[in-house]
Amino acid sequence: MSVNCTNSPTTLREIAPVSEKLSAVLVFLILIWTAAICCGMAILSDYGATSGVIGQTAEKWPADSTLQRIADEPTLLMFVHPQCPCTRASIGELALLMASGPQTLQARVLVFAPSEWSETQIKCDIWQSASAIPGVTVEQDPDGQEARRFGALTSGQVFLYGPQGELQFRGGITAARGHAGLNTGRSTVIALLTDNSPRKSAVTECSVFGCPLSTPRDP
Repeated sequence: MSVNCTNSPTTLREIAPVSEKLSAVLVFLILIWTAAICCGMAILSDYGATSGVIGQTAEKWPADSTLQRIADEPTLLMFVHPQCPCTRASIGELALLMASGPQTLQARVLVFAPSEWSETQIKCDIWQSASAIPGVTVEQDPDGQEARRFGALTSGQVFLYGPQGELQFRGGITAARGHAGLNTGRSTVIALLTDNSPRKSAVTECSVFGCPLSTPRDP
């Protein structure tokens, strides 16, 4: 007895529409997937380019600050949140700045330290990275008291004070959130530190990119 293995015309007509539907569904899913990727990249790009708040800062070293300033030497302060991932790039830029600036610079990193946090939560990788930079002193800022005195609102915010305690620069030293590389902020600070010409009265300001200091982020 022989078996006929050929497909009947009816069977082929039934398979063709199904195959076309599957192809259409596959194309639709690919389009949705591509659109989702594009939207995600656009959101990340927009987030990275969104600067933080600089805040109002007195043009002289705050009289009520507990931080000791060395007279006749420039002082650089950076306020950071230990759980802000964007700040890693700011610490990296600070290392480059210290390698390019004058050795008479007094540089200090103030780490936001909520009273309810442990030493482990405060002294994390950001603390360790800042401590490894030659010429930089790292210390805690209990509950952000000094940040409020100086008007720092965003992690990674930098203040440069001249030898007489006059504010010369405020802002950030990265080009975007978590983005390392040449940027206006770092270049400006280096120029202010190395330029011996008379200072202008106006304070130079650059955008700062980081998480809010006023929003504790429990790890």
